[in-house]
Formats: sequence, structure tokens, C-alpha cells
Amino acid sequence: MSIPCCIRPSAALAEGLGSLFYCWVRKLGVEGYAEEFEDAKPERYFSVGWRESKYTEFTLARYVKPRGIQTVSLRSRRCFEYGVFEIEAKLKPMDGGPMLWFGFEVDDLFRGGVAHFMFDTGRRMLYGYTGRRWNVSFQIPLPDGYDEERHSYIVAVMRGMVIHMVDGFIRGLTLFSWVDECKPITIYSGPPYALCIAPAPPPPSMPVLIDIDGAVELEYVWEDIHPWLIRVTDGDPHIPVKLNLYSWQSKSVWRNKPVDERELSMPIPGLSRDVIVTLSVDKPGWIKVEALADPEYGWSIWDSYRLKPLESNTIKLEHGLYAYRLSYEPDTSPAKILYGYTILI
Repeated sequence: MSIPCCIRPSAALAEGLGSLFYCWVRKLGVEGYAEEFEDAKPERYFSVGWRESKYTEFTLARYVKPRGIQTVSLRSRRCFEYGVFEIEAKLKPMDGGPMLWFGFEVDDLFRGGVAHFMFDTGRRMLYGYTGRRWNVSFQIPLPDGYDEERHSYIVAVMRGMVIHMVDGFIRGLTLFSWVDECKPITIYSGPPYALCIAPAPPPPSMPVLIDIDGAVELEYVWEDIHPWLIRVTDGDPHIPVKLNLYSWQSKSVWRNKPVDERELSMPIPGLSRDVIVTLSVDKPGWIKVEALADPEYGWSIWDSYRLKPLESNTIKLEHGLYAYRLSYEPDTSPAKILYGYTILI
């Protein structure tokens, strides 16, 4: 059996789920042992058919963790280099229920490397994780109707950075490098996205995991999950990332944004990435760049630039600091930010 170059439904249709995934279960308290891992065929727990009630809605599409089992795990046969993982899914809550893990993880349960989501079905909370044995996590707001409608969840592993997206919106940016003392750092918890530093980088090549984990005394059925709705490929580690500029602790985009005396932006990631900022304003003024050189001591003024009105003002930040934020101060008010964005390269 050949291993497909990506996770796609054609392989599952032609050769079965076993062509895409390994499967194992974890049982607790078996014959005097604390726990036991057991190999299984994916089809035993992941049932899929190929008849549709309407387009992409299959009559059989369910993933089950039976009562008495701690974990059911699907792990891709292939590892993905700087992988991009996407699943379209409904996340079903359950009182006292298990956790759903999906994204990338080396098989040794966090220690080798992770870049994934976790949905806690009991607490109705979604998290993003990045790192290795020492990792960082952050909460992600759930989309409206997360349990009734499919939503897109994407994890993209890049050079020095992992992106978590929900429905096309970036909800988490995690930078990483080896950090002395291996302490995770949360620079900003949002909105619109969290910005974190993972103190131990995940490897560039990782397999996929899709796990139902916990609540050993309960059966959990994850409905409407099907290979047609799971897409995983290798990615491009060097592709630029465009970020809208938002006001501090706000979802307000810097586009036709009224400004009185001062407008402060959310943090912009730095570290291993160079940053190009583009701003256009209707009134002349100053843009002050604040830098986070050491999270313990907070933000400090790094530099300032004069902005010309009705032009595309470009600023390049390439100092390797943790993060930056911008403060626009017009000469006269009211003023307006016509547009503002950053490119991470």
C-alpha cells in the first residue's frame, strides 16, 4: 500500500481509511497496568460512506469513542513538511465529555512537537497549542453555531511561526525559538488574535492527529466528520503573511478608522520575521513604534516616523524583537486612518 502525498478522499475511497491513517486506542486499568495502547483498524471507530444526501453531506460519517476507552486516535501515515491542516467540522458539546484534538502532533503526546486545536466538549472551550514538551496554549473564541454548522479550522506550520485560523480569520499567531528556561510567553490574548511565544519549536515535519480523548465512562460520537472534509498538504515555510492592523483589544480594523488624539494598534509579531508596515492617513502626523524587547518590562518607544497624508507610507522593522505596536498621533483632529496593514516576510 503506497502512502498518499496528502490527505485526500480519493485515497480513502480507493484503498480505505487505512491508506491514510494509523489507529490506536488507549485503555485504562487493564490487567493491573495503569494503561495500555492497542492497535486497531481505523474503520472500527471511523465509519464513512460515499453516498450523499446532498453535496458533501454524506449519509455515513461518524467517529466514535466507545464507553470504557480513554482515547481513540487517528494518526496519519505520512508526516507533512511545514504542513497545512484544515478540517470542516461541527464541534458537539457534551456535559463531562472528552476533548477533541486535531491538527499536527508527533506521536509521543506533546513531547516531540505539536501544532493543533483542542476542543473541550464539557467546558465548551477551544484552544490552540504550539511547541514541544514545553508548549504554549491560548483560548480561541468559538464561532457562532459551532455545534450546528460546519466551520473551517486551519493550522499552518511555517518558518518560526504557527498560524491558527477559524473560518478564514487568524485567531492565533505563535512564534517560536529555543528559549532559555523554556518558559512560554503570552504577549497578547486578543481580540482579534492571540500572540504567543513557544519556548521550544515544534519540528517542521509532523503527522496529523485526530483524537477523541477522555471521559472514559462515556461514549462520544463525532458526527459529520468525513475524509472529504479533511485536507492536509505540505506547505511553504517562507510565504509572506499579511495582517490587517486592528485597534488595541478590539476587532476594529484600521480602514477608514476615525481617530481623535491617538490610536494604538494590536501587537505585530517580530522575532524571526521582518515586518513591513503600510499606512495611509488623511492628516499628517506621527507614527510611534513601540517594541517589546523583554516581556517582563513591557512596551517601550523604539522609533518614530513622520506620516505624509494621502500617501502609502511604508516602514520596515527588522530588529528581531519579540513584537511591535503602533501609535498614530495626527497633528490635528479629527483624522482618519484610510488603511493599514503589515506584511511578515
